[in-house]
Amino acid sequence: MITLLIMLTAAFSMDCDPAREYITSLEYLIHQKYLELPEEEARILARKSITACSEGVAGRFIHTSQMLMTAGLSSKNALEQAITVAAQGADAALLYSELFINAFREDHLNLDLETSLNLAKTLLAEFPKTTLEKSSYVRDDIRDMTRFCMQEITLPKADCLQLAADIAAKSWIKPHRYAPEFSMLFQYLRNDDPHLAMHDALHLTTEVMLHGPGAAESFTTAYSYGVKHEHYPSAKALDFARALLALEVHR
Repeated sequence: MITLLIMLTAAFSMDCDPAREYITSLEYLIHQKYLELPEEEARILARKSITACSEGVAGRFIHTSQMLMTAGLSSKNALEQAITVAAQGADAALLYSELFINAFREDHLNLDLETSLNLAKTLLAEFPKTTLEKSSYVRDDIRDMTRFCMQEITLPKADCLQLAADIAAKSWIKPHRYAPEFSMLFQYLRNDDPHLAMHDALHLTTEVMLHGPGAAESFTTAYSYGVKHEHYPSAKALDFARALLALEVHR
């Protein structure tokens, strides 16, 4: 009881109502009969779920645990993982869910449970904190990039999610949707005048996207000008576009 009192008192300094969060977690753990938890164990888990107390931590704990149990993870492991994810904050929990869903669901990458869990955990850790503040951009880009990769690029499924996360993480530079620009430039390099091989187009598109918002349009404008007005062959026009993009970055 003393330990719980200390935890609840400390949590008030973190803009959190610890009593409400604790009770919400405890009621969930006690009343979900399929969990088959002894009451004392439920109390211990409820206390753990609010150790890093912030607004909505109990809801994040409940949502994440239900998602993971529905996917087939044991209740013990799902609850432990949910505590870890919920403690990282609202944006991180939403991003974890998006990564896991894109990896696991049959209508997405359809990876096995263990691989999906490991990917979601690993990729979440790679996102800078500033990205998590703009998570709506990140989640949309992950969803769109995963779908695009599955349909247009012959990469292993795990690599598709890694690519999606890499592109989405660029939102830390500036709040922006990168997936549509990535798709546009990749299709341009594959289907229009350059006619690059898939892996060459993928490498160049990723390189261009490093320059931030608007880089894809700037690159295609420079390439088109090099071909039509400077009469460069494709390879030289690509180098010309790269050079102009580098000038724009360093100005």
